[in-house]
Amino acid sequence: MCIFPVIQGLMDRLVMVDTDAKIHSLFNYEQSHMFGLRLLGVMTSCLDSFLLLQTQYNIQSMLMRGQVENVASPDR
Repeated sequence: MCIFPVIQGLMDRLVMVDTDAKIHSLFNYEQSHMFGLRLLGVMTSCLDSFLLLQTQYNIQSMLMRGQVENVASPDR
């Protein structure tokens, strides 16, 4: 069994929650998202794991894009 689809599914489902369908599919959005972010933090604490995530999934660009999309505008 290859672990890459499992990692990709976890990252997509718990970290990159970018649609309403994904939010509604989670039992508890806040706890699930926090778990995904903590899991990502643990995985990236090892340089080998970080390099794997970066080369396979370009994780740094995905996180930066998500951060830019979630910045509140000054008029809010």
